[in-house]
Amino acid sequence: MKMPVLTSIILFIIALFYFIKKSSREADNALENFRKRESEADNTRKKPLDDLNYITIPDEIFRMNRDPDDNDCQSAVKVFDSLKDQKIVNLTGISNTDLKLAYGAPNLPILAQYDQNYTVLARSLDRYASFLTKSGNTDDAVKVLEFAVETGSDISSTYKQLVALYQSNGIKDKIPSLKEKASSLNSVMSPSILRYLDSVSDDD
Repeated sequence: MKMPVLTSIILFIIALFYFIKKSSREADNALENFRKRESEADNTRKKPLDDLNYITIPDEIFRMNRDPDDNDCQSAVKVFDSLKDQKIVNLTGISNTDLKLAYGAPNLPILAQYDQNYTVLARSLDRYASFLTKSGNTDDAVKVLEFAVETGSDISSTYKQLVALYQSNGIKDKIPSLKEKASSLNSVMSPSILRYLDSVSDDD
């Protein structure tokens, strides 16, 4: 009775060492591939940025209601004004290595700035929509949130606010289009946003 047990233990140890070695080998290969790609990326020459999907803040947003006594409103408005003449690009989910390979290592700092501009914009759009909703300007809030979604925002609150407004305005038929947008996001937030939208659909 002892031999089968001993044999099983030996086989288990052999299998364990095999998988450890295999995992180590795969990790080494992955690291080597990363180093090669990073080296290639670091040596990629500067390329034109003409094909980037630049984002322009609609003039309509600058004409919307502004409350000088509301901190959220004023904070958002200041951001919009500061970004008016800046270049804005959503690069969420794209690694620095991929950016360097696509546009050249020398362009990485400016691309990082473009992406940071987008992050600030997306957060400000979300806050501004909340202000507009609280002040009763729900139509404007919808426009702001829809613009944010169109730019590829992955802020959960943006989707939740928009769903709430769609529901209160009796236009639930627009919710499925949000699923399409969320499923195309190049972001780790995409699954959680989709789960929320699915839960909303299940409740209808």
